[in-house]
Amino acid sequence: MNMIGINNNLDRARIKKLLVIGLFASVMTGAGDFLLGFGEEIRGDSLASNVMANAVNLSDVQLIWGGLLGCIGLFLEGLAYFAVYRLMADAALKYAHIYRAGIFGYIWLAPIGCHMNVGVLNMAYKYLLMNDPALADQIGNKLLIAFSLPVWILLVIFWLPMIIIQFMAFSKELTPYPKKARWFNLFI
Repeated sequence: MNMIGINNNLDRARIKKLLVIGLFASVMTGAGDFLLGFGEEIRGDSLASNVMANAVNLSDVQLIWGGLLGCIGLFLEGLAYFAVYRLMADAALKYAHIYRAGIFGYIWLAPIGCHMNVGVLNMAYKYLLMNDPALADQIGNKLLIAFSLPVWILLVIFWLPMIIIQFMAFSKELTPYPKKARWFNLFI
């Protein structure tokens, strides 16, 4: 097993700093979500129009900044997961290594595969919709299925085991935190 990041000395100051970065990053990602229109409930007729229905009401600046804020926020959230990794590393080395693999997958796929991808698709859909709504739905569906869906599936393959491992480690009290801390994870 690779022992990178495990020195049998729990650095509480660094862990606290990473968790604060994670809280800040989640607010940043949430701001990106709202800029991309995820707070509104607008439904369309097709898969593309359901995902990108708000695009027509959003400015280009909103779409760009929503994608960028979410991209940076998700990356920083991924870095903050190293605090959780470090918490479980001493008592649950096997769990920690699986969790770390999930972190690398999350950092690799979530920022670009979610927020930037959705921002770009929304902008393309918006301009296609201005010219031809039928073409916008057709191209939007193809883009979602060809480019977004594979990245989202890969992200879930890395992310889901990571969340399950975190829940199990906290449930079995393999971290310095009490058992009730298991409920504080991204899935819940």
